[in-house]
Amino acid sequence: MPNKRLIEVPTDQAMKYVLPIIFFANCVIPANCQSLRAKYFSEINSGFPCGASIILDNTGYFFKEHGCEETAYISFGRYKILRNGVVDFKYLTFDSMPPLREVRRSNITEKNDSVITIKLFDRYDQTLAYNFNIQLVDTSSQFSNGMTNDNGELEINRYKFKGIILTTLASIYGQATPIEVGSHSLDIFLNLPELFLFPTDVNIDQMEKLNLTLRKDGLYKIDKNKIVYKLTR
Repeated sequence: MPNKRLIEVPTDQAMKYVLPIIFFANCVIPANCQSLRAKYFSEINSGFPCGASIILDNTGYFFKEHGCEETAYISFGRYKILRNGVVDFKYLTFDSMPPLREVRRSNITEKNDSVITIKLFDRYDQTLAYNFNIQLVDTSSQFSNGMTNDNGELEINRYKFKGIILTTLASIYGQATPIEVGSHSLDIFLNLPELFLFPTDVNIDQMEKLNLTLRKDGLYKIDKNKIVYKLTR
């Protein structure tokens, strides 16, 4: 279970990872960074506060999550639709998908303006709003916490802070992802869906075998005419 203390990544060490991460994040989805679309499925028999979900997107990736309240178990991989709608799921490890899809530095800040805006998006370009945690590294290498607002934005003083760390990714990838702060506002696009990013206790799930058939209204058991996950959007 990830603890809730600040993740103290030495700044000099952390910043050396910025360029490689951003370089590989320029295009890590298939089909030349085509627009991502997804279908969301929710487990029929789950009840509040527990649940389970599967996402199938148009680039051939699936994302699976289940858990209760603030604890989530997550996994992902590739899928193919076979004859009669049978879905072939093949799991992947998280080190095969970089955490960042793209970092856009835009809206050059006026010389006398100290404030820049950091905005976060998930894999499907949904804003990560409602108190998504960001760790701030100031010019003295001290750490503090910031939270996104309802628009998925966090405003910071660019003269006071030199880096940010997306701490939620640490429990998934084993380390936090540092991004250097400069004179531009930042739009940060992650490679993971929103449902992986908000639980406070995120765990990598076991790769259980999935035997499911895709139909118009959901995912069914292969050997029975019984729906397991209903299509929600």
